[in-house]
Amino acid sequence: DTAEKHKKAYEFSIGKYIGNKWGGKYLRAPDIYFTILEKGRGKLVRLGDIAEVKAGIITGNNARYYQIRPSEFDATKFSLVFKSPREVNKILLKSRDAVSIIKFKNVPFEIRKAPLLWVDLRGNKHICHFNQDNLPFEHNFYGIYGKTVDNRSLCLVLNSTLTWLFVEIIGRRGLGGGAVRLVRLDLMSLPCLEIPNLKFHDHSELVNCEIHSIFAEIGINPKQPIRSQKPNPLPHRKALDDIVFDILGLTQAERNEVYWAVCELVKNRLEKARSV
Repeated sequence: DTAEKHKKAYEFSIGKYIGNKWGGKYLRAPDIYFTILEKGRGKLVRLGDIAEVKAGIITGNNARYYQIRPSEFDATKFSLVFKSPREVNKILLKSRDAVSIIKFKNVPFEIRKAPLLWVDLRGNKHICHFNQDNLPFEHNFYGIYGKTVDNRSLCLVLNSTLTWLFVEIIGRRGLGGGAVRLVRLDLMSLPCLEIPNLKFHDHSELVNCEIHSIFAEIGINPKQPIRSQKPNPLPHRKALDDIVFDILGLTQAERNEVYWAVCELVKNRLEKARSV
């Protein structure tokens, strides 16, 4: 009876504790993160509330089931597939962008497809691809598809610098080469702007061009003090970010803080990896 009384005395009265990466997110987060959370009340949701997230294909023997894309192949046995983030470097992906094929007949694994492909391990660039032709994808990506939102609009929001900031703050570190990642549980909890009606054709240059490092995208030289430089984002990136920042009501000073914070977090992460 005494033990039971002690147990009840220390139980949470409501809710339950599921962990919040103490020692990570709150120590790493810059002030602008909390400003965004405050201004984003009623505008930010969990990605898992509006979208499904699933892992990619795991064959157990890639050498057996994958091949480099030949000029011709038997489409009744093989499918084009996105196997590695290193093979693709733009947001909008089509069949012509696939450089690998995968066997899908009589195989011991499930073929996975999704409209959005989220890159698992990230270095100095961040991309969420739009899988236009619904090709299968390997477990180097996570698949995302909207439950209550348009996938194209969701893809644009997930490619905004705001999302890059959230990734750097809540992502898991200590990986090879200084990479950062979000596992499925993290992705489900990723703060996401409640999706505005964004049109792909309004951002055609962004979705079709090569995505560069965060420093090139924002116009910051990582070899110089970051806050001594005025952010100068590429025009197509600024066009998307301005929509997101306008919805949050960020001032110009706060927008600069987002850009500086992302660059600082990426730079510090990569430099720490090189120092050990």
